[in-house]
Amino acid sequence: MRRASVYLARQSSAILAAKVGLAGMYFTSLEFGEFFVATFILYYLPFSRRFQTEILIAASLFIYWLEASDFLVLLIVSSLSTAVLSYRLAAPAGRARSLTAFLGIAGNLLVLGFFKYKTLFLSAAPAPVAPGLLAALLHAGLPIGISFYTFHGISLIVDTYRDPGPLVGATGRRWPAHLSKTLLYMSFFPQLVAGPIAKGKFLFPQIGAKSFAAIEWQVALEQVICGYFLKSVLADNLQQFTAPMGTPAAWSVDSAYHLSAMMLAYSAQIYADFAGYSLIALGLARLLGYQLPQNFNNPYLAASFSEFWRRWHMSLSSWLRDYLYIPLGGNRRGSLRTYANLFIVMALGGLWHGAAWKFAAWGIWHGMALMAERAVVEHLPARWPGQDSIAAAILAPVLKLVRILLVFCYVTVGWLLFRLDSFADVLQYLSRLLEFPPNVSLAGAIDAGTMLLLSAMVLLYQLVTEFIAGDNRSAWTRAAKPAILGLMLVFILFGSGDKNAFIYFQF
Repeated sequence: MRRASVYLARQSSAILAAKVGLAGMYFTSLEFGEFFVATFILYYLPFSRRFQTEILIAASLFIYWLEASDFLVLLIVSSLSTAVLSYRLAAPAGRARSLTAFLGIAGNLLVLGFFKYKTLFLSAAPAPVAPGLLAALLHAGLPIGISFYTFHGISLIVDTYRDPGPLVGATGRRWPAHLSKTLLYMSFFPQLVAGPIAKGKFLFPQIGAKSFAAIEWQVALEQVICGYFLKSVLADNLQQFTAPMGTPAAWSVDSAYHLSAMMLAYSAQIYADFAGYSLIALGLARLLGYQLPQNFNNPYLAASFSEFWRRWHMSLSSWLRDYLYIPLGGNRRGSLRTYANLFIVMALGGLWHGAAWKFAAWGIWHGMALMAERAVVEHLPARWPGQDSIAAAILAPVLKLVRILLVFCYVTVGWLLFRLDSFADVLQYLSRLLEFPPNVSLAGAIDAGTMLLLSAMVLLYQLVTEFIAGDNRSAWTRAAKPAILGLMLVFILFGSGDKNAFIYFQF
């Protein structure tokens, strides 16, 4: 026991000494791996069983301090206020209870709005004259993970208001137990920085003592291996080719062929990067006895825009549906109201990603697609002549493939709003894609070919995981899985690219 404590202290000191190098390298640094192993050992020691929640809270706050320094205070204050207000929501119904819920939701939104969106207005306004502390807050950067932990706070407040039983009631109305659960829920380090977004009613019932014997090793290791393969092998290698997209002068002389390949590569990269983070988070959480919600389900195989959003960033889609779309009325108040709700939800969902109007435009881009798709589906006949014919059965897979390609191309064009700095850059990039014939150099052709190959590996990963999932599993696929995971490990060891921060850290 003493050796484990000493080892943990030594690893903490090593991480502290490497604080500058660790920042932005969450999950991918050697120091993080060593710290996780030490925490894991201490966490499962027999004498630690009573203190597992506290150990995770301490580890989470320490890791967040390494990543975000002074913003740790904001996380703690946000967690404490959410704990107090959600605890009070267990009181009998009445005006005070509704007011408490309002304060909890408004407080989290104000924190998110101030720190994330103040630049939308300050950038166009004269420099504010303010006292020291206020001036420091006005000029403070974006706290890491604020979009995720404030959404966690809102989820806990709303879920407790709707039904306090599974949340506050589960602690027997004991404040210390509720406080520790809320602190862990808000700061749980596997998913603190970039999700997945876990709802209060999903994670709260899981908080408690965990057994080493109950670890689902196979599932956890598969998730971790797949996550590091997506991040280190695919996303990090693609990064070296897509990096010039951030500098118009670097790509304005490239051929349309090269620009097309680079656009496809970024579409593959952002999926591999974010899905990789999510899988690592799921695997590490499972090693600690917790199950986080699935965040991706092969979204580039979606045959419709609504299906894409059921497969992409699933925890955010679910959050927006439960706490925004349905309260607005969902699809229960007629077509026009449904279209308006889709527009509002997608615009706000886009703006959630960053303090720039281009993110709102990205949300509207997807909202328009969802509205158009819904309008088409509403006006299609339930059945049409020849629907059950042999020719229709033969054409069905072809039509599905066409729909998948259409959705993928539309989504890929939309990613330009994420990667490029301004609307002018997006328009310039798109205009360059239309230039014909493309003037392709040998070096440009090699780079474009490499990007397409890596992008194809992302598609292959999704096809393989789609094929071996759920009801599609067979004896052959079960036998092939260890070989596939072993091949991924080889790629991780010998084919990883230069380490880069996760893309969604900026959100």
